Amino acid sequence: MDPYRSGPVEERSSAAGDQGIVGDVIGQFADRYAFLRELVQNAIDAGTETVEVRLEHDGEIMHASVRDRGDGMTREIVEDQLLVLFRSTKESDRSKIGKFGIGFVSVLAPEPEVVIVQTAREGRRLTAHLYRDLTYELFDAGPATQTGTTVMVDVRIAPDAVDEVVRASRYALDRWCRHAAVPIELTVALPGAAPEKMRIDRSLAIDDALVEVRGGDAERTMVAAITGGSPQVGFFNHGLMLFETSEPLCGPVSVKIQDSRLGHTLSRDDVRRDEAFDEAIEAAKLLATRQLPEAAAAAIHAAAEAGDLERHRALVSACTAIAVPAWRVPLVEPIGEARSID
Repeated sequence: MDPYRSGPVEERSSAAGDQGIVGDVIGQFADRYAFLRELVQNAIDAGTETVEVRLEHDGEIMHASVRDRGDGMTREIVEDQLLVLFRSTKESDRSKIGKFGIGFVSVLAPEPEVVIVQTAREGRRLTAHLYRDLTYELFDAGPATQTGTTVMVDVRIAPDAVDEVVRASRYALDRWCRHAAVPIELTVALPGAAPEKMRIDRSLAIDDALVEVRGGDAERTMVAAITGGSPQVGFFNHGLMLFETSEPLCGPVSVKIQDSRLGHTLSRDDVRRDEAFDEAIEAAKLLATRQLPEAAAAAIHAAAEAGDLERHRALVSACTAIAVPAWRVPLVEPIGEARSID
């Protein structure tokens, strides 16, 4: 490979200039495994149809990689956008999740030995090595027949800590990427064991729902549900979680909102409270008030007719908070017969 940039550390090109600012940005990622979310997000934004995540330990180094088959990057994109803070091609594109161009810096949060970026576009393949001192080397890796990008984060992990790193990585992927708009496959390859493969993505749904309804349009999908616990509200873009809260933003029901117009704040700790947010909340409230009571009443009747006393009691108890009309709630006798309240 012929390097565009090479030489000792002091001669390498700076990846982001002011190391203090970069340190502050890295520090915002309290979860050191959040880089997996950021790399999956970049892969989806690049137009990939699948994302492959791999965790492989060689006895000393954990190689955590995210591979996509999206658009790939040219030398100009790598140098002028990927490796420069606060610059991004996503600024004016509403179909993209990121807006600030800083997510890639999260790869430095786990203090890697090196981050290796391999990307192909317009018939050329490039390789970039990014170091913890915020310098990088960029190499021409020859011709390419396909497009796509693989980012590998190499972190020194002791053998007795490998299981915890795998657990934390799986948790981060499941938390942030479980409703991703494209299939995500995780492969874990550890010494002495056969590689383990698992799917991360699954349909947008509320896991502990007693009754659930759906609604939306071309840009927004919503799920509202009554549960046996406190209401939870989640916001997603392209299926990636932006923010989750127990604040009852939609009243006493749990809601998940997938909306391509939503975005996260610069600090990544909240969803932006803008016009798109307000519209999504109002739409979710309408779904909850117009469709959920009817669905709940139907579920209660079905439980009564089936003689399922446990589900019937749980539904009746949960429905007291969402104004299901009393005349729609059937009582269930101990023998399992159902009758409606007069």
